[in-house]
Amino acid sequence: YVAMTRAMDILCLTYAKKRRIFGTGKMRQRSFFIDDIEKELAKMEVADRRQQTPKKTEVQLELF
Repeated sequence: YVAMTRAMDILCLTYAKKRRIFGTGKMRQRSFFIDDIEKELAKMEVADRRQQTPKKTEVQLELF
């Protein structure tokens, strides 16, 4: 809250539509407080979807 009140020109709020919590994907919604912001003051943007990085395969190292 303090950072929001001290923003001079621009304040950027973000949220994740999907989060992975303890290995399980969970769909999330943005805070309903964001809807209280006057439409003239807000600019909603959708970020580009991040590329998923390929999972690394585990490699057994040789002992000798």
